[in-house]
Amino acid sequence: MLQVSAATDDAQPTAQQASSTSDKDTAGDTTATAPDDETVDEVVKGETQNVEAQPTSTEEARTQTLEIHQVISKQSSTASTMANTSVQGVNGSTWRVYEITDQLQAAMKQVGSNLDAVSVHSAVYEKLKSENYDTSSLKLVDSGTTANVDGTDGVFQTTVTVPAHQYRAFLFVNTAVPEYTTKADNAVVIAPLADEEGKIPDKMVIQPKSNTLPKPTPKKLTQTDHQYNGILGVIGAAIVALAGSLFFFRKKKTN
Repeated sequence: MLQVSAATDDAQPTAQQASSTSDKDTAGDTTATAPDDETVDEVVKGETQNVEAQPTSTEEARTQTLEIHQVISKQSSTASTMANTSVQGVNGSTWRVYEITDQLQAAMKQVGSNLDAVSVHSAVYEKLKSENYDTSSLKLVDSGTTANVDGTDGVFQTTVTVPAHQYRAFLFVNTAVPEYTTKADNAVVIAPLADEEGKIPDKMVIQPKSNTLPKPTPKKLTQTDHQYNGILGVIGAAIVALAGSLFFFRKKKTN
């Protein structure tokens, strides 16, 4: 599970265009929404609308920062929900970002445009989430490690540019984590991400969660262990004393 929100000074509305998949690429529980129905309809129609068209002089490509904010719970062995503020960022966690725009376009053609725009977009998202990705065949567009950024732990940022009236899709994979922390689920993101009002902010925060693993506790010596170790110590001392006396006896006899 993860939460996506706009990084603004005001309230941070939740977006629904990013979703998590398990390590086996199982579908998450979030659905995708578009910046507006008209834009989605234009993109999804595929051959009817030119998906690959370059922006005209009056249109501009959109640049957006996608920020991973990886967290674990401060209070328990299971990470809290994103509504719970008692979480801490995970530094030293490695992420890789792969391009899956080809898979996005293929899903758009498979779904078609018979449904309303929101339903089409949701269906496309479900296809992307359920796909079994072979990352060795995907284009790696960015990678990095979570760290403290502007006082916030567990942050990794990547910036993407999307042509006007088009979408790009990305697969975020958590490849390594610090000791005693589990990997977060993979995240599928269709950019640009929009907030609940349909606006596209400069930065959107994706907050995947990890679980904490119990730290191994050192074994405490019991009374039996102490007695056993004491017996071994006495036996060891006796062996050393015996060896010393034999050596002295042999040396004296030799003389």
